[in-house]
Amino acid sequence: MTDYLHGVETKREEQPASIQDATTSINAMVVSVPTFLLKEEYQTLNKPVPIRGYSDITKYAGKNVAGFTGYDSLYTAMTESEGAIIYMINVFDKDKHKTSKTIDTAHLTAGKYTIEELGVTNLVVGDGVLDTDYTFEDGVITVIKDGKFKDAASVTITYDYADITKLTTADFIGTIDEDNIKTGLQAVYDIQALYGDEISILTVPTYSALKAVRSAMESIESKLKLQSYYDCPVGTSINAAIQGRQGGNGTVDASVDLTSSSENGMFCFPYVYRYNAETDKDELRPPSPAVAGMRVRLDRERNVAKSIDNTKSLTTNGTEFPIGFRLNDPTSESNALNAKGISTFINYKGSYYFWGGRNAKFPTVDNIETFENVQRTASYIERSIQNSSFQCVGETITQGFIDDVLNMIESFFNRLKNPQNQIIIDGNVIYDPSQNPAEELAKGHIRFSYKFCPPPPVERLTYYSFIDIQLLNSLGG
Repeated sequence: MTDYLHGVETKREEQPASIQDATTSINAMVVSVPTFLLKEEYQTLNKPVPIRGYSDITKYAGKNVAGFTGYDSLYTAMTESEGAIIYMINVFDKDKHKTSKTIDTAHLTAGKYTIEELGVTNLVVGDGVLDTDYTFEDGVITVIKDGKFKDAASVTITYDYADITKLTTADFIGTIDEDNIKTGLQAVYDIQALYGDEISILTVPTYSALKAVRSAMESIESKLKLQSYYDCPVGTSINAAIQGRQGGNGTVDASVDLTSSSENGMFCFPYVYRYNAETDKDELRPPSPAVAGMRVRLDRERNVAKSIDNTKSLTTNGTEFPIGFRLNDPTSESNALNAKGISTFINYKGSYYFWGGRNAKFPTVDNIETFENVQRTASYIERSIQNSSFQCVGETITQGFIDDVLNMIESFFNRLKNPQNQIIIDGNVIYDPSQNPAEELAKGHIRFSYKFCPPPPVERLTYYSFIDIQLLNSLGG
């Protein structure tokens, strides 16, 4: 028997399920940071930290110190994107990455001696006592005039200093131990669990030029459906880069290995000059942070379907060496690089542009899916549908459920076809009974199929021109 009611009631129906857009512009960067310059509360190691503005860069990355990639990479990506969320993972361990040094005769000048290295710890000055016989501040040892070194011309000193060269490939690749503690690149997997954010862009500035690091990135790209931007080694010539796409075989520089067939990775070349406020000059830096920032800016100003090809850089002041570029010349250096799946920076009328739109799978494969924007659009659609289908798990398999899923995805595709902000040419979803036999449905397994096509970018534009002498007939009016 139903509940008795003599009157009127209203029950609000739930809104039909809709697909929420997956994030496309949250970046993860694995970098090195001079933690010895930071307050203890901002020192991190192998832990994702959200960087939401320039003040966070100063807090967690310190300064733009030579050899360390953190500050420059974060600042560059933040500037190029004109505002972004970047998860920083620092792999520099001040307690591990250090070198011991002894100077038997450290000559004092006016009672002082300056240690050039940074991050000095465990300093021992002869048999003296700190703050009794000497002080140490900002890298300077100063003899106290009433101490035991007051008449000394030199002292013996021993100390440890932060040594960025101690960082290894393994530090960046990282590990997952038996307690599920993650380091290096593996810590990327913790971002969603810790913060609820889903990253879509991954960079390891400078070190992504190493084959082993790139392989680790490729594994993460595949699992998380995200986009990576790879650097080429500093000092790599154009010919070496081209040969490097074949594994470095040849006579130019066999050590350059740029092999990759990742559909989610993109090679960036060459190193570029960016301004360093610490030294007040332009310095040679890896291009990947700039490209990652450009991608975020494009996603915001246009959409995920807009190719990064021919995007102006806001931070690049020069390239390691000139890249020959002529818009209509297939033999130009930029074209030779692009033909091997290497995107480059070109100088066009005084401004630097990122030139090239193919992923690392090109030219081994030459189809629409080798365009960076097409692959990113596909990942965005797949993640959007997959994430929004969380609510479907546990529901009952009925005709109404099937109709709801079909309507949900069709509505999503209709929105993506909107000419005002078009992301796909077309798309549709079907439920095929032949793919869903009773035996599978009885196991709780239901299958839908959908297809779509993002718009490819203009890579080659051809005009046909004619000199038509019949147009002379218009003379004389």
